[in-house]
Amino acid sequence: MLFRSVISMGLKLNDYYIQDKELEICLQNVNGNKIVCDQEKLVLVFSNLINNAAKYSDRGQKIVIGYKKHLKRHEFFVQDFGQGFEISDHENIFEVKKHKISKGNNYFSLGLGLNISKYVIDSHRGKLEIDSKPNKGTIIKIEIPEL
Repeated sequence: MLFRSVISMGLKLNDYYIQDKELEICLQNVNGNKIVCDQEKLVLVFSNLINNAAKYSDRGQKIVIGYKKHLKRHEFFVQDFGQGFEISDHENIFEVKKHKISKGNNYFSLGLGLNISKYVIDSHRGKLEIDSKPNKGTIIKIEIPEL
């Protein structure tokens, strides 16, 4: 399966948020990279990550989606330059919780997305890491071993 097709589907599923906020999508090295995975589940993960990046970004901001090939693993990332969050919140980031997104956005979240995404990546024997800083943004990195 091509990584580009996963990203295309994830972007298409989030077109409303992207258009509504006039977000700039930057793709880095996403063409021609073949990976062995459960395509439907990986689309679910990237749709969620793109959705989060869009919801937590301000109008006109940029979201960067990219890929890096390492010796025996694939690394993907989704980066936004939006609200970010405190390091103290990192411990509980994968817990299910309901919240309204701040800064006047009208989007709601059940808090299931990152929990499900982590489960899917774990099932691929991979790992999901988050780095975030308030008012600077968030980068989520995913590593999946090459099969």
